[in-house]
Amino acid sequence: MDLPHLVPVILTCLLTLISHLTFGQEVKSELVYEITEEIPEGSFIGNVFQDVHMNDKYTDDVLEHLQFQFLSEVKKFAIVKDSGVIRTAGRIDRDSLPGCANQDTCEIVFNVVALIPEPMTFIEIIKVTLKVTDINDHWPRFQESVLVHEMLETSVPGTSFTIQAAEDPDSGDFGIQQYLMEPLVDMFRLDTKPNMQGSNDVRVVLQGYLDRELQAEYNFKVIAMDGGHPPKSTALDVHIRVMDTNDNSPVFTNTTYEVSISENAPIGSRIIQVTATDSDSGAYGEVVYSFQPRTQNVYGNLFWIKNDTGEIFVKGLIDYEKG
Repeated sequence: MDLPHLVPVILTCLLTLISHLTFGQEVKSELVYEITEEIPEGSFIGNVFQDVHMNDKYTDDVLEHLQFQFLSEVKKFAIVKDSGVIRTAGRIDRDSLPGCANQDTCEIVFNVVALIPEPMTFIEIIKVTLKVTDINDHWPRFQESVLVHEMLETSVPGTSFTIQAAEDPDSGDFGIQQYLMEPLVDMFRLDTKPNMQGSNDVRVVLQGYLDRELQAEYNFKVIAMDGGHPPKSTALDVHIRVMDTNDNSPVFTNTTYEVSISENAPIGSRIIQVTATDSDSGAYGEVVYSFQPRTQNVYGNLFWIKNDTGEIFVKGLIDYEKG
């Protein structure tokens, strides 16, 4: 390989070596630039040559051959070697930059070397700190759009359940700022508290006593809002189903039943049907009929009741004189 082809390779090796050294006093200048994320590719950031006043520090012989390079790769950014102009080289998403997600400050620190390539002469190292300002470019998001929760009607006030907090990659004021219930439901309230992970614990708290027979379901939305102007928001549909408990007793349609029966009525004759209802649902609302123990002891040889219908039939011989 001839010498012209070896120069880029040698330069790369030297830069790699220098990038692993501790520069100490060799860092002669420090620059700080500020940009906003999502600016177009190719956007101007700064001019190292002008901002460190190279014209005031070096002779024309040095300036004529001066070039600028990053000491190590700086993703999403590029430097023009002849002018020292730094520009964006891709989409700048602050929240995807290392160490910046959900942080109030985002700084990218890198070094620029000013050099003369032939013969290889390093002029100085410039430390560049790039501060990236957040914009409200993300919407809050729940992991699911609908939440169905079952709650026993015997639950006491203060009983609660957790809603997984919404996520928003934006930081600071542009992150999630509040949760709202819409519409407001007197039976429930939202309780939001910061947690150790920098997010929020969001709970739905019962405020009263449930009665499935009065209301079997509650529906509302939980809305997460960020701090933008205007704010961005997302909604979670919450459906609370009140689960029945056996809290109601069967009630007969009539408090008393009267019936006349002929003496010696045929066995198997249907006498009457009693009816009761239970406000509970499912198995708790099913009514089963039977005689009280005393009635069973005294009249069980003469009558029987069908458990599922409440129909009463003649079981034995009816003798008026023995009645």
